Amino acid sequence: MSEVHSILSPSDATRWLYCGKAIQLDLERNIPDSSNEDADLGTAAHSVFEKCIKGNFSSPHAMIGQLIRVGKNFIECDLEMANAVEIAVDYCRDLYQ
Repeated sequence: MSEVHSILSPSDATRWLYCGKAIQLDLERNIPDSSNEDADLGTAAHSVFEKCIKGNFSSPHAMIGQLIRVGKNFIECDLEMANAVEIAVDYCRDLYQ
């Protein structure tokens, strides 16, 4: 998973969908990419999800105990993360079956 944050991040969609200049302004202001513990957990969960969808793992539960690098930190995939990711993986796989 990329270490660079998306310019068109879904969490900021309401802003850039309604203001076409928002993206340009963000790029011009060169705002540093910041994070916190919750954001790092979300990034780690997305990484587990991506590995399952791309076929590296059949289930997120296979990743329990593994460390996922997020920036300079490492987040451990635990049962709670695996259970949450499994819901998203199952939903996406059902869409394409």
